[in-house]
Amino acid sequence: MNMTTTKCLIKRIFTASLLIIAAMQSIQAEPPMRPDKAFRYTASANSAEIVVSWEIEPGYYLYKKRMSFESGNPDIELQKPIFPVGETHEDEFFGKSEIFRNKADIRIPYTGNSNQPFNLIVKSQG
Repeated sequence: MNMTTTKCLIKRIFTASLLIIAAMQSIQAEPPMRPDKAFRYTASANSAEIVVSWEIEPGYYLYKKRMSFESGNPDIELQKPIFPVGETHEDEFFGKSEIFRNKADIRIPYTGNSNQPFNLIVKSQG
């Protein structure tokens, strides 16, 4: 191999390496999902409780201690939510926390007129 061929080969390897690095960075630099896409929930109710069912996208999680529920109607009183067992997670912002990944069903007992429509105010952080 002569010097010109060697230089050409080195340039090609260098260029290919840069392209691979750039491609990897563009994959990693993907912006996070909007919360309404990453954390979707539905709510259903019977005469005794409300069930809030979360679908959580892979790679995302919800903090148990950052979830709260309120009734938008003063005639409906929510009781303490019943959470499923979560996963212990060490977090740089909140320290040791309980989190939910993939799916979580939270049951919320309530009292009041169940025939009356009302708004459920859901707050969460992932």
